[in-house]
Amino acid sequence: KNPLDARPVWGPRGCDALRNWMNYRVNDLKISAEDDDPLFCVERSRKGFTNKRGIWVPDSVKGDFMNKSNMGIRFHYYAKKAGLRPLEDESKIPVLHSLRKNHKTALTLGGVSPDLINVMQGRTGKGSGWIYMKPTNEELIDAFKIGYGKLTGKPLDQKEEIEGYKKALGESEMRNQALLEEREKFRMQRILDEAEIKNWPEDRMKALRELLEREGVTFDEGMKHFRRLREEMDRESACQPPELKEI
Repeated sequence: KNPLDARPVWGPRGCDALRNWMNYRVNDLKISAEDDDPLFCVERSRKGFTNKRGIWVPDSVKGDFMNKSNMGIRFHYYAKKAGLRPLEDESKIPVLHSLRKNHKTALTLGGVSPDLINVMQGRTGKGSGWIYMKPTNEELIDAFKIGYGKLTGKPLDQKEEIEGYKKALGESEMRNQALLEEREKFRMQRILDEAEIKNWPEDRMKALRELLEREGVTFDEGMKHFRRLREEMDRESACQPPELKEI
């Protein structure tokens, strides 16, 4: 068989996913992204091993080109982690081939010609129709736009409703965060009030207040520091000689 070059069409979500991957690759994994580097690469080095089927899996080096085996393993891991359900008549976790099935099914339901989809995927079709399919890149993009609504994974009429839920959820999380911050401030103030009731010396009160006002200090850390200062003062008090009373 003569291999065909796929001519994939990227939608907005695909571009966002690619952008997130590049940021993660450069900033977190510290893998270069030069012109000669592979776009999709191995995330971390791994020694070779023999899998459950008794097949030897060779070494992989961080930053090297991601082959079919690496891609299959990563997709299987992410599909399992995301809890994706298998497709119709499939009993196993979705695999890379499931992506092509989803892609072709969604675009076909959206009205895109299966022969054009084969061009996007770099695959041959049945019969001779695909042989005469020679679309330009612009024509492929226009065809993709037709079925992109089906490819988003959610009905278009629910898009605004879902976006509203996302906005409300974000606002709720902000309110909860503000309440947690207020609660933490109140608990910190209780520590200071306890120290003032005990008539702590000014230098100890200053040290306690400076620590509690530091950014990122938790209530448990504040209580730990409070107890430590209190124990220091108790030891100092125990070491002082008793006062002599006049008879």
